[in-house]
Amino acid sequence: PRGAPPPWGGGGGRKLLLIALAIAALLLAFLTLAQAATPTNRYIALDAGRDRTCTLHITGRIHCWGSGPTNLIEVPEGRYSAISADESHTCALSSAGAITCWGRNNHGQTTVTAGAYTAVSAGIEHTCGLKTDGAIACWGNNSGDRLAAPAP
Repeated sequence: PRGAPPPWGGGGGRKLLLIALAIAALLLAFLTLAQAATPTNRYIALDAGRDRTCTLHITGRIHCWGSGPTNLIEVPEGRYSAISADESHTCALSSAGAITCWGRNNHGQTTVTAGAYTAVSAGIEHTCGLKTDGAIACWGNNSGDRLAAPAP
């Protein structure tokens, strides 16, 4: 009826405003926390070798874990954009186009051929990279012509 107080009591407009402000403050706090927490768990790439797994974090850092030898788990310092792991070695591509490899080097599979690259792939005892000019360079064990990449 006309003149009757609203169901929520007197001063309804003021109470509604306070409730709306409280909800807005809670929503803002939640969004701020969610935004701050998101990047810490963001990975953009993943590859696994024989006894380990390596991830590439959004920050460019690589983290490896598992039961492989220490030289496979300890990642060289740097910021990377791609990763490739194999049985005994791992290689990563920096955003500047350099390849860094670590792990077992019994056939030269971690001794990178000079050049600027756009991709890298670690194979069994060998590694190949795609150069910025489209050429393929491979190094390591040439058994079965593994290093005989086609010309562009």
